Amino acid sequence: MLEKRLIKALSWTTLLFCLVSGLTLHHLLTGSLGSPPTLQTDRDALKIIFEVQLAFVLVSVLLSTVLFYLTRKIILQPTHALSEAFARMKNQGNAEIILETNDELQDLALAFNDMAREVYMRTQGLEQAIKDASKP
Repeated sequence: MLEKRLIKALSWTTLLFCLVSGLTLHHLLTGSLGSPPTLQTDRDALKIIFEVQLAFVLVSVLLSTVLFYLTRKIILQPTHALSEAFARMKNQGNAEIILETNDELQDLALAFNDMAREVYMRTQGLEQAIKDASKP
């Protein structure tokens, strides 16, 4: 869910950047930002401007891709590992998460591991107490 929102935000950012670049180029071509272009020298200048804007668009797409990858690696993968561990704990009764992120997510994973061990030990103790109580 968070990954889809991230993709959507980065896509809109890239699209907005492309739109602004295109509008700027359009205004330059039509003369809205000054006098209309004259023949050869202005065409050369417009070609350079177009190439620069194309470079900006490519850089924008590249930066969006890098930001998506970093966000996915830093935030989404650890939270996905936590979700999987909760599911394993629910189904199997014991789960452990190994995260080496050196941040709050690692602290959360360690706290989860402590909680999971405590729940597992108490469950085992209760099961043993039930077995002992049911013996004649």
